Amino acid sequence: MGIHAILTIVIFFVGNVGWSKSKCSTERIIEIDSIFSKTKISLGDIYHYYKQIDSCNAMDGGVAEGYQEKSNRLLAEQWDQVLLAKELKDSGFRKSLLLMVNDGSTNTVFNEICANAKNKCPQKQSFCKEVLNECRRTEDYIKKLQGIEQ
Repeated sequence: MGIHAILTIVIFFVGNVGWSKSKCSTERIIEIDSIFSKTKISLGDIYHYYKQIDSCNAMDGGVAEGYQEKSNRLLAEQWDQVLLAKELKDSGFRKSLLLMVNDGSTNTVFNEICANAKNKCPQKQSFCKEVLNECRRTEDYIKKLQGIEQ
């Protein structure tokens, strides 16, 4: 059993996950989470995962960590494929990807994502602008925390 599946079970039993949409069984969450046991995943996999965990209102704890890690790696390493994906038309999915960029990426991955948005985008690609805005917001927040004035 993968680490994300174990974390999901723990979260389920201690009650840290809110269930306002629909309640999914532990088995269902483990099944959904098994997508992320693959080493290489596609945006389609991440989108499917997003739809499943969103329907269970399970975007919390270990589940969210797995989603964040994989989605950020995808944005860093497979940027060109992401920009072409039809899944980006789903505004909820786009928002979830943007939230993950500024919510705990490693510095290296964060910098790769921001560089991709800055240097590898068609001029009219709105997702690139949204990612750049998140990058700037995050960088500004970090500077504030460090006490650096702009």
